[in-house]
Parts: sequence; structure tokens; C-alpha cells
Amino acid sequence: MRISTRLASAAAVVALAVGLAACSSSAPATSPTVKSLGTINVGALQTPAGDILKYVSDNLAADAGLTITFTPFTDYNTPNTALSDGSIDANLFQNSTFLQTYNTATKSTLVSAGEVYLPSAAFYSDKISSVKKLANGAKIAVPSDPTNEGRALKILASKKL
Repeated sequence: MRISTRLASAAAVVALAVGLAACSSSAPATSPTVKSLGTINVGALQTPAGDILKYVSDNLAADAGLTITFTPFTDYNTPNTALSDGSIDANLFQNSTFLQTYNTATKSTLVSAGEVYLPSAAFYSDKISSVKKLANGAKIAVPSDPTNEGRALKILASKKL
């Protein structure tokens, strides 16, 4: 297992901070001096995780004694590889099934420090304005990784597509 106490503490703070972000007040708060946990470099896709990390970094991390740096990624394959090779300290982009699939495929031992959120899935078209107007036999693109492909197929099946 490749996770340090500092990383686990920092990840827990990030998870807690993100979870409490919606409950935070805009009024300034006074807090006792917080021991520094140091800096954690988190890799994620820009949206939505990068936006969430920016909010946490700008508004909550300092009060928890943490500095967050963000490494943006543009695909779902690179963040776990970067975490495995030590290029980043943590990542924020996947569900537990995706992590398990990655570990099995690569014989890695990455672990989750906690669940934060699961982004909703959406399907877009510049030609079709509603699901009801989708022609029988129409082509629908789905993610190519097994975890998210399965999720997309379940969503489509729930709409009888």
C-alpha cells in the first residue's frame, strides 16, 4: 500500500473540507493556530474536481494547515499512473470501481482515502434536442473504460435506450 500518514491526513482534510464547503459561512471565522500539514499535490481533471480543489485551496485549506497544489489532467488514464509513479500525492477523479479496475489491470495497490462526490453523467448532442427524438438505431458514444462504460450503459438502459 503506497500511502503515507501525511498523505492520509491531508486527503482526509481535503475530503472533509470539500464535504463541508457547501455548509461554510461567508462570515469570517477566528480559529486557533493550526499545525501545518504541509503541501499536497492533487491531480484531477479541471472540471469539476479542479474547480472544487481551487475552492478548497482558496477558502478552506489554510484553516486546516494545508497547502494544495493542483496538477490538471485531460484524461482518465494519467492520474492513477502519476500517483503510482509519485508525480502527484493524491488524485480526485474516480469512483471505487474505477480504482479497483485500475489496480487489477496494473497490479497496483492504490487505496482510497475516502469518498467525496460522484459527478452526475450527462449525454449531449448538437443534433437531437431530446431523448424522445432519438431515432431507433442511433449511435450514442459512451466512455471507453469498462467502469464508466458500464455506468453509461446502465443510465441508457434506465431510459430504455
